[in-house]
Amino acid sequence: MNQENLKFLQDRLFYLGTEKRLHPELEKNMNEGKTEFTLLFSNHYDKDRLTANLHFRKSENSDMYFLNRYDASLQKPGQEAKSQTFYLENGRGVTMKEAYNLLDGRSVNRDLKNKEGEVKNAWIKLDFNSKEPNGNFKQEQFYKNYGFDLSSELNKLPLAPMPSEKFTQLVESLQRGNSQEIKLDEKATGITGSLFINANPKFKTLDLSDEHGKPLSREEKSNIYQLTHDQKTAIVEKANENIKANPDIFPDQKLNPLPTKQEEKKTSVEQKTGEKSAQKISNKASKKEQVTSLLPKKHTSHKKGLSL
Repeated sequence: MNQENLKFLQDRLFYLGTEKRLHPELEKNMNEGKTEFTLLFSNHYDKDRLTANLHFRKSENSDMYFLNRYDASLQKPGQEAKSQTFYLENGRGVTMKEAYNLLDGRSVNRDLKNKEGEVKNAWIKLDFNSKEPNGNFKQEQFYKNYGFDLSSELNKLPLAPMPSEKFTQLVESLQRGNSQEIKLDEKATGITGSLFINANPKFKTLDLSDEHGKPLSREEKSNIYQLTHDQKTAIVEKANENIKANPDIFPDQKLNPLPTKQEEKKTSVEQKTGEKSAQKISNKASKKEQVTSLLPKKHTSHKKGLSL
């Protein structure tokens, strides 16, 4: 058995997120000299179960083994399982946690290689309404020129102050497709509890949900983003600090311009005009109807987001 090859494949399994659980079986099968073999991996994410069959094949010309693909299947309680084959290059590619996030409907940020061998960064998402001839779900790809910028979208949110290291972890976790717990600036929003966010590059936005996983409506999101000039200025200044502190994560990100008073007045007029139009429609529908705040109620929660 080729010990260097064994160590290489063990490292790749660890990279994919199987930890060291498959190492004994890998060594046993390689030691037996099998032409090809499959290892089964299983993991739970809350109540969801992800299983994966990792396929190994021995070279026809040497004693080297290769891991080029695995078949992943996600089983959610009360739902039909979704499956996808993920192809690897030198044992690298979509990790198990990223496979779970993709099969759960979220988007993942990865470097992709085209037919010419060029590597470009893109967000990928599975289209569950369309399949390839091999049975895989078609993969939607959103490159930089599509117009989604994760850092810009995060900078629009009135996030509670956090160390630059924690902000870096938040960005990297969202890029892996995780749904992350956040806290908003209580002074700016009046919200003391937690919200959960995940990247939605297809619609160039961030999806927000409450502590129970219920998505916030467009109106609720709009209320969160409607801040005063001073609040917007403070948020932009903090965002620029994060950009300066994280040049590796935001290599092409320019500093955000501070909002001007003229922009604030224009926004205020647009909001008032929209509010008047909405009020007229509401009065016609029912004079007794009362407009209540769409912001989530104040609450406290200890629920944590998905692991980084």
